[in-house]
Amino acid sequence: MKLTIDSKFWFVFALGFFVAALTHWNLPYEELDLMGNGVAYRWIAYSGVISLIAHLRYQVLSGRVAFWTAIGFIAAVFLRIIYDLFRDSSTHNLWPFEILLAFVLTFLPAFIVGWVFKYLKGLPKS
Repeated sequence: MKLTIDSKFWFVFALGFFVAALTHWNLPYEELDLMGNGVAYRWIAYSGVISLIAHLRYQVLSGRVAFWTAIGFIAAVFLRIIYDLFRDSSTHNLWPFEILLAFVLTFLPAFIVGWVFKYLKGLPKS
């Protein structure tokens, strides 16, 4: 069985990755506070916007778009964790929770926006 990913989902993944990288990597780890400096709120909004863009452009089901949006954000968070661990190995001792939090913060809004879009537009299941 050959595992292939459709190009539209690479686009969604890339958008999620670059948005997370641009909003997450410019903050020093010592100042990184998801709720305190608004990163979490921005990620919620950005994942919803990415989902809306993908649905308007490709007319696809919400679950797959939400999944690839979240995976893009998670990839950026994971690379940040690896980068920070090489700089200082005492950081990110709760990294699994950081990845889980990134998934929840980005998957749920993207899925909800996609579901609402599908409901309003009446997209057929394909």
